[in-house]
Amino acid sequence: MDPTTKNKQTKQLKTQNPSLQKADLERVRQRLLKASTITPHVQKKKTIQIWKQSWLWLVLLPFLLACIYFSLIASDRYVSRAKVIVKQADNSINNEFNLPLLGVGASSQTLDAQLVREFILSLDMLQYLDLEIALRKHYENKDADLFSRLWENDSQEDFLNFYRDHVTAEYDEQSAVLTINAQAFSPEFSQKIVEVLLKHSEEYINEISHRLAKEQVGFVENELERATDHLRQSKKAVLKFQEQYELFSPTEEGGAKLQVVNELEAELTRLEADLNNLQSYMNDSAPEILALKAKIGAVMNQLMVEREKLIGEGEQNFGDVTAKYADLQLDLEFATDIYKTSLLSLEQARIEAYRKLKHLVVVDSPSLAEEPELPRRLYNLASLLVILLLMYGVVKIALATIREHQDV
Repeated sequence: MDPTTKNKQTKQLKTQNPSLQKADLERVRQRLLKASTITPHVQKKKTIQIWKQSWLWLVLLPFLLACIYFSLIASDRYVSRAKVIVKQADNSINNEFNLPLLGVGASSQTLDAQLVREFILSLDMLQYLDLEIALRKHYENKDADLFSRLWENDSQEDFLNFYRDHVTAEYDEQSAVLTINAQAFSPEFSQKIVEVLLKHSEEYINEISHRLAKEQVGFVENELERATDHLRQSKKAVLKFQEQYELFSPTEEGGAKLQVVNELEAELTRLEADLNNLQSYMNDSAPEILALKAKIGAVMNQLMVEREKLIGEGEQNFGDVTAKYADLQLDLEFATDIYKTSLLSLEQARIEAYRKLKHLVVVDSPSLAEEPELPRRLYNLASLLVILLLMYGVVKIALATIREHQDV
């Protein structure tokens, strides 16, 4: 009791009873003084007792409950483990410039493994497992404790979260190995879970690679079909042209006709030279000169006919015919080149598609556990004890700080 309160009470006693004897006042004063000295001591004892009890219900009691749970109640969980890698039919094409540590990119093998990992943890995989081996029924096993099993009324999202807590897929970039772990209440069932995971993961990665290869080869096959149709149409156009003009090869025919024209021109030049020679010493009415002139006229008429065939109008214009045939021949050669290129591209696409086929290679088969791996009882109890002690120390320091501020 503080001195101010004590003085107030003494004054009240004096005012209430002025005839109070000095002995009575002294007795009251001694009683008040004793109360003021005993109360803080009693309060301090009570505080110490509360702190001693707090050690029991803040640390010891939770730890004892945890020991009872992990020793007598917690259900054993068995872990089956398998290791796989995603491998292509030919790894020689995987020569990309990748520097994952610098953030430049990731290799195809890493991306494929990450894709398989996401598929393992997906809802589709969970549905496969539930359909084939009744995974939900196993996790709802009533023989397991309440904290370890899946409840019957849990939603699909809760089931998926529970599945992801009990099935893990970890990828090691150093070795490119994907490690799959599955927990179950029996070693046989955990092994069965991993086997189903591997089976559907293999089907998934094969389906992706085959679909990509099929799309690539299908595109090249469509291009080859178009090139084949173009080549077929070009050949028909050339045949129709040859039937129309009754020419096998206008180019060769034109060369032959040009050669005839050249020979006629040469013959005409030679005959004119002979005529000039005869006219130098013979009369124009001489039979030799008349015969030579007749021959020159015949050659000139034939030359005009042949020239008309080369440079005439319409269908008689052999130059125009040759030009049309040259266009058709050029289109045929172009279609032939496209066809050859498409054939080569198809073969290359098939080879490339085979080289890009991916397979899930099992490095370590699903294991059959002989002892339960979870829960880790000693580890969990030690961790809980450390956490409780830390919490107790923090609360104690906080309360001591608050009490010091109140005393001040």
